[in-house]
Amino acid sequence: MTELKRPGAALHFIESGPRNAPVVVLGHGLFFTGSLFHHQLDALEQQFRCVSFDWRGHGLTSARGPFAMNDLVDDLEALLSTINRPVHYVGHGLGGSAALPLAARRGELFRSLTLLGASANAEDPDDAYWYLRLANRYRRLGGWAVRPKLRQALFCETSLRSGQVRREVDHWAEEFGQPSRAELRHAIRAFANRRGTQPEAHSLRVPTQLIVGEDDAVNPPYRSRRLEELISGAEVHTVEGAGHAVPLESPQTVTHLVRSFVERVEHLPRH
Repeated sequence: MTELKRPGAALHFIESGPRNAPVVVLGHGLFFTGSLFHHQLDALEQQFRCVSFDWRGHGLTSARGPFAMNDLVDDLEALLSTINRPVHYVGHGLGGSAALPLAARRGELFRSLTLLGASANAEDPDDAYWYLRLANRYRRLGGWAVRPKLRQALFCETSLRSGQVRREVDHWAEEFGQPSRAELRHAIRAFANRRGTQPEAHSLRVPTQLIVGEDDAVNPPYRSRRLEELISGAEVHTVEGAGHAVPLESPQTVTHLVRSFVERVEHLPRH
């Protein structure tokens, strides 16, 4: 367990796995923490050096607000710059949105990209308004007041009927229900007000795969297909019976897709 000091924040991250193995960095989405990837970490750390972290406003990362999406992009750049070789980056939602502009600008930091439930689009005005209202309700009433709406948005009904996924949801709800943090509302606003990154996606030259739940209500599959069209050589995988929280809803499928993609890219010539 380590902290990376940043202007206005102390980024909490955890490393595991063989020190000299290829590096996999995992960046969670909005409303989650690094524990979103606990299934993938348990499997991948046997083969790869894994780094998971909490964004500003989430988990054990402390931060002063307000802050913007560019601050999260800069945090990711600082973290990856501490690693002595290009990484295989796995980003969910917010974690994917932060990685796209950085990978286009500093492709040398990345060996590959796996983006789950991520989009290059800015939020639609109605969706942005929903996020901003949620941030205000969270500020006034705390996490318990927004959990029901988030549960319906993040997890699909098919997966919620599974006993295993319900246990994951219960753990998420308990974690999210911890004492409210002002920083989370700043993260929600940063995500809601982010700009589109279509030009950066079009210029991206990092091997990229996209993973999306077929019932993702936050980032519907058509957005991932649009992103696939922008990124040269990208491939998209739609996961049946999963919503936005696909690493928790279909953990074995996500782990297999990440591992097989990383192994395949590792055999490609380095440029």
